[in-house]
Amino acid sequence: MARNSAMLWLKSCFVLSVVAASFSFVQAPVPKQDAVVELYYAGTWNEVPVYIRDGIRITRGSSPESGSITPATASLTLDNRTDEWDPSNPLSPLSGKAGRNTPLRISEGSSVRFVGEVVSYKPRRSTENVDLAKQRGDAWVHIEAAGQLWRLGQGEKVLQSALTRALSSASPLAWWPLELDLTSPTAGVLPGEIVASPVGPAVRQPLQLLTDGVGGTSGIVDLSNGTRIDLPIPAHTLVTTTGYQVEFMSRWQAGGFTGGFSVSALRMQFAATGSTGDTERVEIETDTAGEVFTFTTNQLGAFQRDDAVDEGDVYDGATRHIRVRVYQSGTNVVTEMYINGVARTVTLLASSTLTRMTSISLNQVGEVGTKIPAIGQVNVYMDATAGPGTDASAGWVGELAADRFERLCTEEGITATIVGSAADSKPMGPQTPAAVLDQFAEIASTDDGLIFDTRATLGLTYRTGLDRLNQTSVLDLTFPTHVAPPLDPDIDDLDTRNDVTAKSPTGSARSVEETGSMSVLAPPDGVGRTSTTVDVNPLDDASLPDIARWNRAKGTIADPRYPRVVVDLVATPSIEADVEGVDIGDLMTLAGLPRGTARLHVPGYTESIGSHTRTVTFVTVPEGAYRIGIWTSDSPTNGQARWGAATTFLAEDLTTSETAADVTTGTDTWVTTATKPGAFPLNVTINNLTYSCTGITGTHPNLTLTLVRLGTDKTHSTGDQVWITDTFRWG
Repeated sequence: MARNSAMLWLKSCFVLSVVAASFSFVQAPVPKQDAVVELYYAGTWNEVPVYIRDGIRITRGSSPESGSITPATASLTLDNRTDEWDPSNPLSPLSGKAGRNTPLRISEGSSVRFVGEVVSYKPRRSTENVDLAKQRGDAWVHIEAAGQLWRLGQGEKVLQSALTRALSSASPLAWWPLELDLTSPTAGVLPGEIVASPVGPAVRQPLQLLTDGVGGTSGIVDLSNGTRIDLPIPAHTLVTTTGYQVEFMSRWQAGGFTGGFSVSALRMQFAATGSTGDTERVEIETDTAGEVFTFTTNQLGAFQRDDAVDEGDVYDGATRHIRVRVYQSGTNVVTEMYINGVARTVTLLASSTLTRMTSISLNQVGEVGTKIPAIGQVNVYMDATAGPGTDASAGWVGELAADRFERLCTEEGITATIVGSAADSKPMGPQTPAAVLDQFAEIASTDDGLIFDTRATLGLTYRTGLDRLNQTSVLDLTFPTHVAPPLDPDIDDLDTRNDVTAKSPTGSARSVEETGSMSVLAPPDGVGRTSTTVDVNPLDDASLPDIARWNRAKGTIADPRYPRVVVDLVATPSIEADVEGVDIGDLMTLAGLPRGTARLHVPGYTESIGSHTRTVTFVTVPEGAYRIGIWTSDSPTNGQARWGAATTFLAEDLTTSETAADVTTGTDTWVTTATKPGAFPLNVTINNLTYSCTGITGTHPNLTLTLVRLGTDKTHSTGDQVWITDTFRWG
């Protein structure tokens, strides 16, 4: 009996000890994530009940696999057991107020993590034990949302020409783009266009559209076959002090013509007044030398011709933007003509009164031959200072990349954000008709910028190419303290491009990596040829070789990639604010690696939020290509910018215990502790192992490097090459 009592006591003690031990290992409760999801309807943001159990997943930016311009996306689930979050339910607060493309916002604490538009609702319900009245069973709505880049990519809408887009928002009195063949039975009608039919005595064939070299329009109508077009002006009330402004694109054929003055290429007709019954008109014509004239008459038959002697021969096949202003000044009518934005003629018709314009005629007598120009984009304003001017007519040629991005966003009704200085972005060539995402891709490739959905507002962000260079890190991580497994470097050829052609609409240039480990040489001397073509649109084709070299430099970085750097914010709450601050294109560092600290650019990331979990998985690429030294007349502007070593080798074996490495430098010129103490420490690499060099002594070509090991080590042999690890590319 005593033995049994003792056994019971021992069992009780064991149970208590086990319970006590188990309590001693219980971790503090994991805090619930403070995720808030809102839909914008009825004029305000409204919180909706998210099923955090299913998690929220946000992806922003791009990866090497997904391409350069990728929409931000988000997926989540709403708790719909009350059946009120299904937009198709007429009793839902969303009914008639929210649906496709409704703005959606996701916040975690005080940080906005995503703003986009709902692209799909998927109401779902469990099939067992369903009782809506008692809210029994389960019901949910799965939501997919995306940034505005997603909507811009739906369909294949090609943007109209730069001049058409500018005129569409400029509210002219009358406008005939004439970009389409008006005699074609399938010809479309652009918004605001008053359709004109070819009339006149000498219509020999359908109108021909010229599409090459036409500036900011997509085509102009060739009238040299004798076609006449009359364009009636809509009814309006004349304001004599502002008068009219008529703009059009014109191209006279190369070679000129013989025999006096040409007939009128364009005639502006005004209302009949006066006892003679004559009408006022303003005409544009040329002479044998190719000079352009304005010819003005009043109702009494008086006329004046002024010549554009500064313009020279217009019979050169070039397309020009012509603007004619006609307005009342006191008792006189003033006619001004501008060619490509430059004032060419001023005609003062004394003792005349401007009357209402009634029509415009192109080639009004049906003349045939080279004296008759091709004409397009005729537009009329009731304001002598209105109109988009010559920039749009030339396709905004010379426009800076960031400015073009911002203008296109404005035209599309999108909020634009610029990161970096717009003034530092590259000038662009003429804008040609293309889908808006193709326009964005052209901007990004020309300037090497980044375009992505803005995180905290509904809109798009452009990060200039120059802003990507020589950045300061915004997030400094240490492995394994801050990084969740797995951390797997990839040494692959995913981004390898060693034969690059930069191609513009008018030219191309090629750059090839001829030597070295990343060259086109067959393995093992190189990696073999990997070719690519980069479509760009710079202002000047002279920049194409530089663009090709730059893209080849980006494609021949030998450093490992870290395609996934995972940060668990529940496990490392101390860095939450820094992680939340990382945006697309930022620089982060990762210390604690066997070969030293990695400097990584962040082209994209995925954020996952669960009920009690939160991770951010960064997509990264090596920073190498974006560290640029700018060489001035005497020194680098950045004290840490260095040339790479090419002819430095170990002068003797280096063991794992030695701290002094004797080298011969050949033609390399190294700084020493005596000549430039501020340059240290710097990193050097021997046989893929990185060391911190804290000082250099000696005289060229025989130097001694003082080394501190950063991780794994091994012995090295005489003749092994010594590299500068932290080299800059020079620009």
